[in-house]
Amino acid sequence: MKSFLRRGTLCFFAALLGTGFAFAAEENKTVEFHGTVSALDLAASTITVRSREKDYVFQIDPQRCAIVKDGGASSPGAPASGLGSAQIGDTVVGILVVERAKPVVTHLYLTTKPETGVRVKEKPGFITSPYHPGGEAIDVRGYRRGSLLVDKATGRIFLVP
Repeated sequence: MKSFLRRGTLCFFAALLGTGFAFAAEENKTVEFHGTVSALDLAASTITVRSREKDYVFQIDPQRCAIVKDGGASSPGAPASGLGSAQIGDTVVGILVVERAKPVVTHLYLTTKPETGVRVKEKPGFITSPYHPGGEAIDVRGYRRGSLLVDKATGRIFLVP
């Protein structure tokens, strides 16, 4: 009888864990990536990003991805010419959303040469965007020097000093 109860309990917990994993798989998770464009294939709508000595290839769906080059946006659903504005050597910051175990790039920010953020003298560890020098202070204490951030107001990339 004890053996039967143990097996029944184990099956019950296994069933609970199984449904828990199913719920976890359906949650959308967001990942931010950054690096330099190392290759571009317009025919296949892919972009290769080099980050820390590794290349990552991302499939870009022009219907679902907003592409921003130096602050000028192309809205989702625009023709693939937005991806055509990317060039090898561009700095890139992207947002990848994992939907039902399938990754989708939703935003792609590109720039040829990012500027450096401006330190806030009164607040150590805080900077402002170089595109809004008097704007809101951004806490960068958890970021490394040289990390890439996106100015949400302009869609332009800048560096953490």
